[in-house]
Amino acid sequence: MVAFFSKTSHLNFRSPQKPPRGCTHIYLKFTTDFVTPHGDHESALEEYLNLLKIWQSKEDKNQCALANRFIADCCIELGDFDKAIRHTHDYLALAVETNNKLEQQRAFVTLGRCFLNRAESQKDGHSIMKSLNSASQALLSSIKLIGDLATTLTPTQLGEMRAVSLLNLGQVLRAQLDYASASERFNQCISLARKYQLPKVLFRACYQLSDLAINTPHQTISKPLSRSALFQQCRTPFRSVLETLSSALRSTLSKSSADSEAKDLLKSLKESYACLHLTMGEFRKTAKVYRLLKLDSPCSSDVCRDLIRKCMLMSNQFQLLPETIPTSFEGHSLVARTHERIGDLYSGIELYGPALRHYQLMLVHAQVASQILGVSVSATVIEKTNKLVDAALVSVAETYRNLGSYGHCVRTYQQEIQWVTTTGLSTAELATSWFSLAQAQRLCFNSSSESHTVFIPGSETTLETLQSALNASKSIGSIKLATCSDVEHIPAFSAKRIGKMLKISTNYWIFPG
Repeated sequence: MVAFFSKTSHLNFRSPQKPPRGCTHIYLKFTTDFVTPHGDHESALEEYLNLLKIWQSKEDKNQCALANRFIADCCIELGDFDKAIRHTHDYLALAVETNNKLEQQRAFVTLGRCFLNRAESQKDGHSIMKSLNSASQALLSSIKLIGDLATTLTPTQLGEMRAVSLLNLGQVLRAQLDYASASERFNQCISLARKYQLPKVLFRACYQLSDLAINTPHQTISKPLSRSALFQQCRTPFRSVLETLSSALRSTLSKSSADSEAKDLLKSLKESYACLHLTMGEFRKTAKVYRLLKLDSPCSSDVCRDLIRKCMLMSNQFQLLPETIPTSFEGHSLVARTHERIGDLYSGIELYGPALRHYQLMLVHAQVASQILGVSVSATVIEKTNKLVDAALVSVAETYRNLGSYGHCVRTYQQEIQWVTTTGLSTAELATSWFSLAQAQRLCFNSSSESHTVFIPGSETTLETLQSALNASKSIGSIKLATCSDVEHIPAFSAKRIGKMLKISTNYWIFPG
């Protein structure tokens, strides 16, 4: 989504915490210099580790627990999730040992954050699912413990705790592809935030609900749509979410946001509101929201101006779509190209849900065009049409990848490879497709079942797919083998056809091209 909002910023919520006894001045220095979004987390980590040693020497278990908590927070910010998990386990163990229910609850929330962040950084589907399951268990435990604190905390404090746990749990459920349950948790969080007047939690939850609605893979489109039917499909599923965001933006909480963090969250929510209108094909309303954002935040005026321009481009492309479904080869080809341009515009601003819809329609129209080719059509036209289908399949597959729907990505790449081989298209880029397929298989939660919907020889397992990629590269004389022991030294994957690669054994990587 095109918003100035960190992917995991919803996780950075921290309840107010009293400073450790005897070091108030040190703690205040940490919170102002280190643990703020602009802080030096490496320096903070070093100081907290020193504090941990001090409290360990004094055998103060309560302060050791808190030190481990802050160390874990720093490790999360620095991306060292395994270390964060170790210190959070120590934090939890000490909280249990001292029978401190409040710190146990906080420890479970931190543990859930650790596992969720680690899952986002992992590259193997089985490992990702294990981390997500651990995150879910930790957050459910945090919610269960809230009941034990009823006599200790105020109703507002209890409500805030439950809301934060639900917000994080919603993120975990979304990552597990349980979109309905994720939406339910976000809505529960929103209700609590309204009840207990929690503006920051409200803005975060509404943002996540909107992003979930926009970027959830929808049901596959299998037939052409008229322009009016397309608009109806674009708008109907988002009405309730739009009303939820409108209500939050109209509420008194949005008018009383004083501190900078709340203002940033509110700004992100307004941007999400604009993205929701854009997803629904309401281009003039989207442009209006961006114009207001440009006035509210002059520093982002260039970004808003560019988005307004893209809104107008999308509007123009939508007007090119015919009201009735075409019947000719030329008509379907033109509509396919138009949907491709619209999909590219959405994809360019990271709105992958609506991009997927248009790439699927591109594929549908391209397939129909390939089926109604006349007998007198030249070989050049046939090849161009087959390439259009191939391009649509790649676009659909890569958009599924961006949405985290790796099972659908696998099946689409299998279809694409099958299409290339059966239509006689050039196999020069076939190795890239095999590599992309292998990467998606590797990220599937259940690779044994995900990849068999469309069967093609050589794709039964990730290892076999990698071997097929190697064979395809060798067949065109375009293979480079490189020894590499550190995955981080390899360039990242990019969209569609460029820079795709995958590990095929412990020591070797293949680079197509």
